[in-house]
Amino acid sequence: MSDLIFRSDEATKGGFQAVVMVEGVLNPPQRVDPWKSTGEQKYEPKDRVEVTLDDAIILEMEEGEPEPDLENSQFRFWMNYAGKGKEKAHTNTFYVQGFLTSAEKLAEARGTKGGGLADIIGTRVILRKTDVFLFKRPKDGQQDAPKEEREYEEFYQTNFTFQTDDSGGGAVDLDAQAKSIVVGKSKAMAIRDLTIDQRLKTHPEYKQAIADGSITDMLGVELVNGIYKEVASEAGGS
Repeated sequence: MSDLIFRSDEATKGGFQAVVMVEGVLNPPQRVDPWKSTGEQKYEPKDRVEVTLDDAIILEMEEGEPEPDLENSQFRFWMNYAGKGKEKAHTNTFYVQGFLTSAEKLAEARGTKGGGLADIIGTRVILRKTDVFLFKRPKDGQQDAPKEEREYEEFYQTNFTFQTDDSGGGAVDLDAQAKSIVVGKSKAMAIRDLTIDQRLKTHPEYKQAIADGSITDMLGVELVNGIYKEVASEAGGS
């Protein structure tokens, strides 16, 4: 029997709630029904946006939390969209302030200035859990106070936003990463490190290329005295 915990911050969040960063191919987001609730609700439940990544890889978990298994290599999450009968999400929502805004920044980083979410659907993206400021309003009893003396409460929401990185605005060069892992390793060590790498462990084509010898053409490396080295480029010309 495991030991009891004695502090609230020692409790587990459960696998998917503890995911911090994930990568995969973005499917078209879908508007879906609200969560079902059996209790009384202060506010009308909102329709949600469901986001799914294919060929997903979990890149980071909260400290001490185990990585969950991804069924069919898919990762899925949701965020509020708008109330029933409302066509568009309000500007003060995470969907607009966090998700769409970060999609526009990623599209621009990839060279589609003025683009947005539609431009990155079907591409490989990185999503990171982020706290996003939505709005502020006067605290209870402060509405009639002079503006310069009012105390405000701020509202934030946490969910996933698109990230840019040094490999091209979230686009990952898998060949370059595989090459960096293989060079300087023996066959056995190269296969081992490809297997445990967070991004490459779901791409067995690199291990297969080592096995059948096609790794030379695939990545431009060759075995020299049992160690992979970059293939030397031909100097000079005819």
